[in-house]
Amino acid sequence: HRMNRRIQILVGLLVVALVAGLAWLWHERMELRWETRNRSSQAAIENRMLGATKLLRQRGHTVALAGSLGALNLRTLSDGTLIIGNGYGTTAPDTAQLLLAWVRRGNTLITSPRWASAAERAALAASAAPAADDDDVEDDGDEGAGPVVVKLPVAAVGAVDPWR
Repeated sequence: HRMNRRIQILVGLLVVALVAGLAWLWHERMELRWETRNRSSQAAIENRMLGATKLLRQRGHTVALAGSLGALNLRTLSDGTLIIGNGYGTTAPDTAQLLLAWVRRGNTLITSPRWASAAERAALAASAAPAADDDDVEDDGDEGAGPVVVKLPVAAVGAVDPWR
């Protein structure tokens, strides 16, 4: 009887394992599930600021796009709001000064701040002449990484009319 009892338990465990395996196989093969597919539309590929562009146009603002900050003539930039998307580059100090002067005239600049590395801070310090106006560059006295106002990421840029 003892041997028969062990065989019954073993057969019962095998049946439970078989039923569990079949249930898993059923759900794996037969049940519907969502699969992500990362695709970008042609409009999103051409305009990295597509979401912001559509939102602003729906709200009645005029939007002009430029592929990069270098594509804009900052000396003749019309009044309004400038949105600079997150990118990989940095602006030259003279370009940053033009942008800051444009903001001082009452315009709005929207950008994603980025921390400068020690190498970038050293390069900026070496290339920039001593400025008479120290308000343009934040300095926390720490030689490590810190915020630098003149650093601006460059990507797709959109200029829009001033907010109403």
